[in-house]
Amino acid sequence: ETQLIGAARMYLERYLADTPVIDAEDDQPYQTRYKPTIHEGRIAICSPDLQQHINKTWNENRAINEITSMLSALGASNKRIKCGRLRDQSRWLLPSDEFPPECDIETSEEKSND
Repeated sequence: ETQLIGAARMYLERYLADTPVIDAEDDQPYQTRYKPTIHEGRIAICSPDLQQHINKTWNENRAINEITSMLSALGASNKRIKCGRLRDQSRWLLPSDEFPPECDIETSEEKSND
C-alpha cells in the first residue's frame, strides 16, 4: 500500500502541475470539462482524465481500477457532483492537507498568463 500511495502522489503532483484548474464545468468546452476543479474547498478530479494523463505522460497503460485504487489509498473520496445544466460527474475529492487548492489555482493562473 505504501508503494501505491507513493505512486498516486507522484502521478497527482505531475497531473496538477500540467493541468490547469477550471472554474465551472458548464462554462467549459467539452475537451476541458473533465479537468480538475475546486469543490467544497478541495481539488476535485475525474479519474478518467487522470488515467489519460498518466498513460500519455508516463507512457504507461494503467487501467481505471488501478487509478481509483490509488486515489482511494491516498484518502480521496468519490462523489457525484451536479454542475449546472450538465449531467452529474463522478469526481474524486483529494485530501486538502496534501493537495491544498490554493497552490494549484496559482499554478493554473500562471499558466494562463504565459
